[in-house]
Amino acid sequence: MPRSLSTAGLWSLLARPGRRDRMYLPTADGGRAITDAVSETYRLVNVGLALSTNEPVTPKRGARFHFDLPGSVQGFQPDDDLDSRGIMTLENVKGHSTTGNRSLALRYQHLAPGRAARASTPTFVPPEAIDMPDYRLLASPTLYPGQEVRAGVVADEGNSKEVACRLIVHAYVPDDLLHIHYGPEAVLKPGSAHEFEWRIGDAGGQPIASIGVDRGGGGERSRLPRLPDMERDSGGNADAADRRGNDVAGVGQRSRPL
Repeated sequence: MPRSLSTAGLWSLLARPGRRDRMYLPTADGGRAITDAVSETYRLVNVGLALSTNEPVTPKRGARFHFDLPGSVQGFQPDDDLDSRGIMTLENVKGHSTTGNRSLALRYQHLAPGRAARASTPTFVPPEAIDMPDYRLLASPTLYPGQEVRAGVVADEGNSKEVACRLIVHAYVPDDLLHIHYGPEAVLKPGSAHEFEWRIGDAGGQPIASIGVDRGGGGERSRLPRLPDMERDSGGNADAADRRGNDVAGVGQRSRPL
């Protein structure tokens, strides 16, 4: 019989280096199968609060990815493609957020023409989990074309020059390969902030596998903007109640910052 894990034990397991908080949740609700330890922690906490008739805890106004727990990266990892391997590192840091206490710092070095600094988090079954042994992972995407993504970024004050960055999504193509779709770009002076708004375009009918941030070109060692939070909005006219919980899981729902 499989052993059970306490919530604390599960958090410890998933927070180990290399795990990066990523979590696959076998459930009849396919939109919750691709998740992370932080999101599930708040779900459990809010169940207890609801039972005691207290208001739910919703960091950064319900942001899907808020990074407000120390050490959390909520599934974000530096991309391991040949053009980006070994360039970026991630760290959960204090500050750099107007609505919370912590942010995700994206640092890069050795950037040159033909090289890219990228980090992303899954929104669907990632390639390494397609052939999962023992138990086949079935899931629905948590991000669809037509949804609007909103993400706040802040350039580190210690940067020596401007930093250009943009949002990206990876979408599947035949043979289970991934293709990058690029969103709007912003150029940030040291210490400046920007909020992206990007309505995801057509991906050829293929599922979107991940979403993240990209910094291409350049040369010197520097820091990408801190990522305080990210949210997405499907374009529906949902009320505030629909914008809590698993509000990134389906078409027609309105969702909060990633």
